[in-house]
Amino acid sequence: MIVTAGCGDDGGSGPPPPIDGVEAGARLRPQAWDAGGGATMLRGWLDTQLDDVACAFVPAVDGRYRCLPVTGSTDTTFADAACTVPALVVDACAPTPTWALGPRRDLAGCDGETGSPVLAIDGDHPLDVIYEGAPGACSPRIVEADVRAFATTTEAAPTAFVGADLVIGDADAAGLAPYTLVADDGSRAAVGVWDVARGRECADTRGELTCEPIEVARANALPLWADAACTVPAAGFAPRRLCAEPAVVIATDGTHAVGAAVPLADLHEGGGGCQPVAPGSLAWSRYYQLGALLDQPAPALGERLLGDGRVRAHQVTGPDGDALGAPDGFVDDELGEPCAPRQFTDGFRCVIGRPGTAGVFFADGACTDPLFIWDSPTPPVYAISVEPATDACHPEVAIAAHAPGTRFAPTGSVYVRSFDGTCQASTTPLPPEQVFFRVGAAVTLPVVEAR
Repeated sequence: MIVTAGCGDDGGSGPPPPIDGVEAGARLRPQAWDAGGGATMLRGWLDTQLDDVACAFVPAVDGRYRCLPVTGSTDTTFADAACTVPALVVDACAPTPTWALGPRRDLAGCDGETGSPVLAIDGDHPLDVIYEGAPGACSPRIVEADVRAFATTTEAAPTAFVGADLVIGDADAAGLAPYTLVADDGSRAAVGVWDVARGRECADTRGELTCEPIEVARANALPLWADAACTVPAAGFAPRRLCAEPAVVIATDGTHAVGAAVPLADLHEGGGGCQPVAPGSLAWSRYYQLGALLDQPAPALGERLLGDGRVRAHQVTGPDGDALGAPDGFVDDELGEPCAPRQFTDGFRCVIGRPGTAGVFFADGACTDPLFIWDSPTPPVYAISVEPATDACHPEVAIAAHAPGTRFAPTGSVYVRSFDGTCQASTTPLPPEQVFFRVGAAVTLPVVEAR
């Protein structure tokens, strides 16, 4: 994996603003998105004992959630001709890394789940050659000029990083409780909702303000069977949380209880006759039979918006209005649509989920009349003009937002600007349903600060 350059704002100085459902600890400090007016949201964590390295809670090799450094992985690149010493590749303009995540390992007691080891980086001796593949099938590759590569050295003990556990909070009258990641240093973040009555984590996965189970085995994703005659359906399961078990099975005929576990050796597929499933083709971690059909309506949820500015923070609540998690997104109250921070040349703005993109195509051969392309005759609320990427160290950057202008119907070519800055006719075939619009007046988007 190549780590890209951290060219953007890593956050302002000073303590972050308060975030509902999130607390700093003795060692970990939360980073925030701050839209002003009290609308804040968790952006990440900094480990103050490790020079403020950014970290995220993921499974470590000891089977606990730990705040491991946010860095690249070393699954397929190596520093030696035997492909035994992992190497990390970063963009040439990226800072020299301190850590890398090593190849993932199976976790004892969690069937099919893996954890990440943390490896130190030899940052003083960049590599000229790296190797790709695996032991016994290892091939050299010259390190290109636009990247740098480093060998890993010692593995850090998982206890060097802050551990955390998921804790069920106090339930409301509807039997719903905050599900909170509580770290050893006292930091915490409410990351989900626990349905106490049904003994499972749940979330509003359908957008209908109902708390549906998130640990779900699925029997409708691919036809699998638990027997050699292909008569007993099987469901595949991939846990969302560490060492979790499925709460229900979702099938084409409805929601089922979870049946008996199915050993991998018993799995069969029915396409072209009933055949054992090849181990390499399995897409899930574990497999189960379908139990009885269930009629369990999901409990109702509520929601609220925090803050008094144009951008407000969305938070899930119980039916009585009590908060059940930390804010999980922003809403542009002026447009009535969810928005997310996006970096512009002068900072971050809260951008709705699907704007147009201007600055790639132009109506004229001098590339001075920008267009944006859309998939409907009805234009989006606004389009974002961008400066296209020139290389890995200079990615696409947003410049400004514009209202849609008049529709443009090409009678000949549309134009693009090449990497060397010249303007030339586009040779990219465009689907007939695509529609061009000119760029209209500038639109002011709300500011979001990275704190």
